Amino acid sequence: MLFFNNFYSKALIIRGIGYQADILENNNFNHEFNYSNYLLLRTGHSFQLNKAFITNLGIKVSYKNRKIVIYSSNKNQMSNYLKNIFLTRKPSTYTGRGIRIKKLYCRRKVGKKDKKGKL
Repeated sequence: MLFFNNFYSKALIIRGIGYQADILENNNFNHEFNYSNYLLLRTGHSFQLNKAFITNLGIKVSYKNRKIVIYSSNKNQMSNYLKNIFLTRKPSTYTGRGIRIKKLYCRRKVGKKDKKGKL
């Protein structure tokens, strides 16, 4: 966790073909979108996930290396929102696809094909 200028920050890494994140800024409020900012996630579901975030949170999305950085002055709000995003698609133990927290160990298992070749 980084601490700079009274902000806590944490990074998430998106891994998988077709997995994407984007930020939607909604200037005019209507009945469908109640908040002004949304994080759009495409993580292998047949639908798009819209995660609303409040103005106290800041989110930066890097499209090139598929990284999401969440920062806030309130550590509890930041960690709760981070955990909410992480639980939408945990990393698979066999393929590693999903959303994972940077610098957090992700356990990988050996599949059937790998076991068969070693015997």
